[in-house]
Amino acid sequence: MGNTSSNTPADISALVSLAKDGSPHQKERAAWALSDLSFDLDNQVRIAAAGGISPLVTLLRDGDSVQKEIAAGVLWQLSLNSETRANFAASGALPVLVSSLLSSGNSHEREAAAGALWALASIRENGVAIADVGGLYALVDLVQRGNVNERQVAAGALWALSGTTEHQAVIAALGGIRALVSLASDRDCERKENALGVLWNLAYNHLGRQDELAACGAIDSLVDLSRTGTFKQKELATGVLGFISRFLSAQDKEDIAANGGVETLLIRVDSDS
Repeated sequence: MGNTSSNTPADISALVSLAKDGSPHQKERAAWALSDLSFDLDNQVRIAAAGGISPLVTLLRDGDSVQKEIAAGVLWQLSLNSETRANFAASGALPVLVSSLLSSGNSHEREAAAGALWALASIRENGVAIADVGGLYALVDLVQRGNVNERQVAAGALWALSGTTEHQAVIAALGGIRALVSLASDRDCERKENALGVLWNLAYNHLGRQDELAACGAIDSLVDLSRTGTFKQKELATGVLGFISRFLSAQDKEDIAANGGVETLLIRVDSDS
């Protein structure tokens, strides 16, 4: 079929029907076809309109390892579209995606499930529902034990979910701070800003978490990122350093200032005083 927008709603409806009611082989082939189509924005809307999310959720929950991996990938693609995002909660996707994070199976399945939750958390009601079905625990667990791709995507989902005081408290209580500091310090992690974004939210105006950040060795990594990271990483790292500035040595403060972080750091220091 190809991944163009030339596929008709009837074509997509037929694939959705096979993904729902076909033989195991037909379900797998239909899921592959939907995966190919799901990279096109128009097709994403058509798949959702044809009721495609629900059978994909069923495959993710009950399918074999290949079906689960494919379904997770398609759901991730569909979740990135603001026009299809609202269809997920009603299809029962959220608890199934959370369960996939804890799966001992395919790494791609776990990464895709975390990516879908990251996108879906942009809707406030979804964020509450994700937390209610154990999503914060599952995401922190993945940051702690996953490979680097899983960890940085899970951190992105936690960043999206860490905007409320309730969620911040849960993430911190689950050991999230140490896990996120470890990720931000990992040389293989390319998206350190995801971990830094959560740490920013957790440390803001909370002395206990600021103390924990300093105690678990965050300062060296934060100072390094404030000097050598991307623009966003420098901004976030310097902001978190501002929250814990009372722990910084005079040399650390001089190094940050020398590398362009002085304005943000001074703002943070002034706001804490």
